[in-house]
Amino acid sequence: MANGVKHAFKCTNINSQYLFKNGKAAPFIGGWYYTDVQSEIDELSAEIASGHPFFSIDENRKTVTAEEMDPLDSIKKKAVAEYLAAQAAAINKSRNMGQTEGGSLKGIANSNTINEGMAGSDSSATSPAGGTEIGARLANLTVKK
Repeated sequence: MANGVKHAFKCTNINSQYLFKNGKAAPFIGGWYYTDVQSEIDELSAEIASGHPFFSIDENRKTVTAEEMDPLDSIKKKAVAEYLAAQAAAINKSRNMGQTEGGSLKGIANSNTINEGMAGSDSSATSPAGGTEIGARLANLTVKK
């Protein structure tokens, strides 16, 4: 079998176990047991050939991949990949949201630095009426008690 591909054996007793001749248990979870161990494949195939009343091989699902055995895992991997791609896009230097047509908005971090930011900005945007005066007043605001 190719790497990661396993034989699928079906059991009509949804959650049961089969004990191999070597003593190892084969848990049928949800009615399925997956294996790539040749001795297990041979033993279960022999049981089916001899007419075991509960075991069978589904002709539409003789082998399965890791994704088919755990579909939730493939969904998780896809979600993680999408998240990592979004994170990579967010830190992409070419997507700097602080860039405008007029230039970079430097030094404006909060209301305390807005006046300095307005004075040092190389943006071609025009200030609102009294912009520098308003910025100075905002920088000097105090809380009344």
